[in-house]
Amino acid sequence: MNVAWNIINIGIAGYALYQFANNNQALLMDSERWSEHLRIKNLYLINAGLDVLYVVAGSFLWARSVKSEKNRDRLKGFGQAIVLQGGFLLIFDLVMYGLQSNSERILLMLPDF
Repeated sequence: MNVAWNIINIGIAGYALYQFANNNQALLMDSERWSEHLRIKNLYLINAGLDVLYVVAGSFLWARSVKSEKNRDRLKGFGQAIVLQGGFLLIFDLVMYGLQSNSERILLMLPDF
């Protein structure tokens, strides 16, 4: 399960980094550029908060596996997989938020801001 989820993670990260690197902000009007930037930046921050919930839910399943007699291995495996997935997504969203914050400084240095 972890392998499959991380293949998806690589796809998500690759696509997002590609979009970030190839985003031509010069094509947007100033107000559109700023609005789009803030929307994306806030989206990464909101996603980071949701990722924390992901990690908490996985931790709950993992901890529950200790007390479970019937589904111990399944709960442990699902819990570990969800913690791993949530952890990756949390790191990814925080890195992308940081990149957006850095590009915000660049946008503020452009004329007409």
